[in-house]
Amino acid sequence: MVVYDEADGSLHALNPVAGEALGHLIHHTRLCDADLARLMLLDEPEAAELEQVRDLMHGLVTLGFAEHAPT
Repeated sequence: MVVYDEADGSLHALNPVAGEALGHLIHHTRLCDADLARLMLLDEPEAAELEQVRDLMHGLVTLGFAEHAPT
């Protein structure tokens, strides 16, 4: 998946997993890491899977494609 950033005109290539996560975030704008993991896995995430989703979310936040909402 390629994402165009209108802010600076840059393109970002995302791997399929990151693309899937971003797609879920577009359709469900308020997801915690665990809820995103459940959507992606269609099951309860194990600790290692939840950590991977947290890392993925951190990457999307760093790119500016997602943001952490206050809880």
